Amino acid sequence: HIQRLFSLIKYDKFLYNHEIFDEMNKIINMFAHNEISFNDLKINIMKEKLNHFFLKNSDKCILYSEEGLSNSGYGMVSANNINKRMKLLNYFIPQAKIILFLREHKRWIVSQYKQSILIGNFQSFKKFINNGENEISCEDTYRNGILPKITIRNIQFKEFIEITKKYFGKKNLFVFKYEFFKKDYKKNFKKILYLIFSDNLTKIDLSSLPYDEKTYRSLSGLSITIILTLNVILRPLVKRMYYNKNFKLFNFSGTKSNDSFLSKYFNWVRVRKLFQKYIDRIYYIDLSFTKNKIKELSKYQDFFDKDNYNSIETYESQN
Repeated sequence: HIQRLFSLIKYDKFLYNHEIFDEMNKIINMFAHNEISFNDLKINIMKEKLNHFFLKNSDKCILYSEEGLSNSGYGMVSANNINKRMKLLNYFIPQAKIILFLREHKRWIVSQYKQSILIGNFQSFKKFINNGENEISCEDTYRNGILPKITIRNIQFKEFIEITKKYFGKKNLFVFKYEFFKKDYKKNFKKILYLIFSDNLTKIDLSSLPYDEKTYRSLSGLSITIILTLNVILRPLVKRMYYNKNFKLFNFSGTKSNDSFLSKYFNWVRVRKLFQKYIDRIYYIDLSFTKNKIKELSKYQDFFDKDNYNSIETYESQN
């Protein structure tokens, strides 16, 4: 929802999610996964492109919003991986201000699971959870045919914050908590806008922004239960299913497919709309799904407590 609000802001001095940052993020991912070294020519070329971009747009307010800067797939990556990401991001944009959103560990993990089902990764919550004892895939199954997992031991917010401070400084890191933010969405969103636009905020008409519009809602417990049940009953058909018009839902080859009939009429992106736009919109029934999954995660509570989520300072509480 917050990304949609940013996209609706009309101001000629505002650049939001420019394509150059997607290119930058790909380079950061390659470096984080040891596919290229810090001295690789790709990094030097990207640095020159960004320098030229910022020089050309020195009079503009620039924002890039991307979860992939701090993770890979579902959950969080290791501290070493985060360190490499922040190191290269700082090299590319040393003047950057970092806005970080956090959510209480257990609720965030359940939210990640719901998102994974929405993207077509049909598996139980128990199979989604990994405590770091095995090598896993974090990518969606339509990319490589392997169901993704979330690694519990990597979910350490304080460690991420300290690494970010190391490269960008405490004064350039602004932390928000989802639970606090949603209590007064409009007020807190304007705090973010002030961080981006500063005094230029008075030049922007914000009256038409749909603060209360619900543009995205995760699947309900009822919908997830139906989907997982159908996945078992209709397994032979699901194996042939497409994710979208280009890729199969279980894409073992990692390549585009050409079965025009199946890709056009029987793909998951089309089917899931039945749950989002009809079943869940008519009546959203959770079946205590969220509550039960949070309870299942209680066995990791000692680990989460070490992060001391409640003591993490946020920008909201200071302003």
